[in-house]
Amino acid sequence: MKAQEALRRYAAGERNFCNANLRGANFKGQDLSGADFSKADIRSASFTNANLRGASFVKAQAGLQRRWMIVQLLLIAVIAAVAGVLQGFAGGISAYFFDSSSFNSATESVIAGIVYLLLIIAVYAAISFQGFTIRAFGSILTAFAVAFAVAFAVAFAGLLFSIYIGWRVLKEDEKFGILRVFGLALAALGGTSFAGADLTGATFGQARLKSTNFADSRRSKTNFTHVCWKQANQLNRARLGSSILQDRRVRKLLSEHEKGYKQDFTGANLRGANLSGVTLEQATLRRAVLSNALLKDTVLEGAILTEAQAVNADFTGARLTGATLEAWNIDSTTTLKTLTVDMSFCEKRRMNKDTESAVRTTPTRCFNRATSRNSSKKCLMRCKFSCAMV
Repeated sequence: MKAQEALRRYAAGERNFCNANLRGANFKGQDLSGADFSKADIRSASFTNANLRGASFVKAQAGLQRRWMIVQLLLIAVIAAVAGVLQGFAGGISAYFFDSSSFNSATESVIAGIVYLLLIIAVYAAISFQGFTIRAFGSILTAFAVAFAVAFAVAFAGLLFSIYIGWRVLKEDEKFGILRVFGLALAALGGTSFAGADLTGATFGQARLKSTNFADSRRSKTNFTHVCWKQANQLNRARLGSSILQDRRVRKLLSEHEKGYKQDFTGANLRGANLSGVTLEQATLRRAVLSNALLKDTVLEGAILTEAQAVNADFTGARLTGATLEAWNIDSTTTLKTLTVDMSFCEKRRMNKDTESAVRTTPTRCFNRATSRNSSKKCLMRCKFSCAMV
């Protein structure tokens, strides 16, 4: 299906594009809010600066078309050739400096110089002591063989070092962060692009996202508010720009909901994240940023939310039994409806009428957030936790 056909159908009111073949389609700047692209093939499609609020990409296949894979391979070959030329040039410069008795060289220069020196010494020694004989010729060949072996060993060591660097990049070692950024940008070249798109409330559950571009566009930033990433595949191979998904802990939590149990998210940026139904039991969220986050039915039993920033967060139906909420930051925009909390050890202090009337009599239900704008008193409750309400 071509982009024009899909846009015509969308304008006519159709929202179902499941299983559609949209490879290479161009939807730049288009309004496709609420569209269902489940199981669609969107490889190399462009949704740059598009409005995709509430759109579904469940089990969609994003990434590269085959022709773009070939382009990338050719580009890598060119880069390798250029690197080889530069290495040869560097070797020539090193040899020049070695011959001119300058020892301000890099590691390659030192190795090349030592091999060159040993080779010359061996050749001259063979000729000096044995003359131009068959035996001398054999010694010279031996010297060249040793030099070749040394050169091969150096090249092999360089290969192993390159493999190690690649492995550390895949492991997201901060020391190789620049290489990772460059590698992901190259891998996303020609891939599916969501750069600058409004993805508020969109769903990428079980979607294949390798070589997909989520970075900001020149015109606008990509909006990731309340996006569902549950079981998204190869999200770590996508270009994620400056989003909260750059943090490996956050990315793993949002894509693997059960991975939050007893994990440390101290200081993590979860602003606008969709944490609905996520297991954060006994997790540490000290000083974490939860502003504008969606935490409906989230399991936070025994979690530590000390000094967490939760302004405008939605905790509807969250389970907070045993949670530590000391000094957390909430206000009237924070939704605290039908929270599940063990009240067996609670001691009420300074509870205003609006809040008191909202407290349930059942021991497993805590309170609804006070709705009155005039409510300024704080509700402090102690039940293996402390919480502050404004």
